[in-house]
Amino acid sequence: MLVKKIHKRKDYVDISKTGLKLNTKNFIIQYRRLKKQNETALVNNIKMGIVASKKIGNAVKRNYVKRIIRVISKSSYYVINKNIEFVIIGKRSVISESFKKLNLEMKSIFKEISK
Repeated sequence: MLVKKIHKRKDYVDISKTGLKLNTKNFIIQYRRLKKQNETALVNNIKMGIVASKKIGNAVKRNYVKRIIRVISKSSYYVINKNIEFVIIGKRSVISESFKKLNLEMKSIFKEISK
């Protein structure tokens, strides 16, 4: 499955303003469904962005949270079956939570947003 990164600030802001929001214990997910613009649009196009704010801590902790989110989301992509773009915002609790619980939470989030 093809997963593209969201790079531009404008895209992050657009998703935040026009998309839906899902709040869980360890993550905030902002997402919106992509519309087909033409016949050549990919069937399973997914765009993802990861955010860790300064509220989490210093750069080492923020990078750790982003790495954890990246690894967990890569193992859970197969659950998503639609054209969607989303931003995962990590919370401070990600640092102390076990990897197994985070993985289960991410899979349930992906199931929820792909409905």
